[in-house]
Amino acid sequence: MKNKNSLKGYVLFAGMAVLIASAWYNVSGNTHRDEELLDDYLSRVSEHEEKEAYITAAGYCVKALEIRKDDAEIMLRAADNYLKCGDRNAFLKYCRMAAEETPESDRSWLAMSEYYFRSGDIKTAMEYLEKAPGNDMPEDIKNLGNHIRGSYSMGNKKFSGVKGFYNQYCAVSDEKGRWGLADENGQLQLVMKYDDIGACNTDEDIIPVCNEGKWYFSDLEGRIKYVPNRKYDYLGAYSCGFAPFSADGVYGYMRLDYKEETKTFDYAGAFSDGAAAVKKSGKWAVIDDSLNEITGYIFDDIELDDYGFCVKNGIISAVKNGKQVSLDVHGNEVSDTVKAVCGLTPVNCDNLWGFADENGEVLTDICFDDVYEFSENGRTCVLQDGYWRIMILDLYR
Repeated sequence: MKNKNSLKGYVLFAGMAVLIASAWYNVSGNTHRDEELLDDYLSRVSEHEEKEAYITAAGYCVKALEIRKDDAEIMLRAADNYLKCGDRNAFLKYCRMAAEETPESDRSWLAMSEYYFRSGDIKTAMEYLEKAPGNDMPEDIKNLGNHIRGSYSMGNKKFSGVKGFYNQYCAVSDEKGRWGLADENGQLQLVMKYDDIGACNTDEDIIPVCNEGKWYFSDLEGRIKYVPNRKYDYLGAYSCGFAPFSADGVYGYMRLDYKEETKTFDYAGAFSDGAAAVKKSGKWAVIDDSLNEITGYIFDDIELDDYGFCVKNGIISAVKNGKQVSLDVHGNEVSDTVKAVCGLTPVNCDNLWGFADENGEVLTDICFDDVYEFSENGRTCVLQDGYWRIMILDLYR
């Protein structure tokens, strides 16, 4: 009985061994056939490239990718052939596939960037160039990116005063101190006739203006839209449901239904990203858009822009116990500082002002008497020879 069972075991083992050997042979055979087929496809790719039959060459690249699905080199070769036969969508598709397979490489991003450069779409070309990790990027390509990023055009109109850009509009004034609103190209949206003007809320189509001593909200056509129930000494930008105002030396917030809230501040700023700066008894705090304190009144100062906003790219700059600190919009101290918009930040150049990239390299030899930071749309205001002009980065035209 024991020998019978042993014989059965031997038979079973032998059968399994045959199956395993057969499976290995099939896998090995299939792998070998796949490699032969792959070599054949790639040979045909080269053959048709030499004959400039690029659409056929691209087709054989696609067949090769069915065998070697994660080969970025074949993907880029397919992309190149599709580009040569004018199939833009397929070119971009295979470039993106290659970028996903080799995120550490610049080649796919540079190929797409070069395509857009040649197409004249400088903005998109720069966007792809900036996505490249920079691990194998040629030095001349880096310099080209800096050159394009630093090239600009100047608007023709000159202004005596500006407040910088907000929501694609810039407050501007003439030599008589009359304020208006200019668009991104320096064309007047609101004529310069106002005593003062604030930031435009494009969602509500309202701008705080002071005309002949009276504050109210105008629309972008210059028509009166909302008028407070009483005379204000100041009316700020409307955002997050509130606009700051001052009357009789006290600051508070008003709604568009004219209801006034929390009239207890020595100063009240406009809301941005749900936060605003307020001041009481010489100390500053940050509040949320429910008018509740985010922080206590613990700051010596909070930095504001010309429109009364304290948040810049998600960061609030403040002074606490004589020390400069950075806060997020929740009032937490963070190590981050305000990031350069469009990759450029203002720098002082021997008592003049210019712009530098993230590496601190000044991108242009031309300096100005004063400058504003760039908007996200590549616009800024620069002071030269006593007048302000709008400067436009060429890749954002």
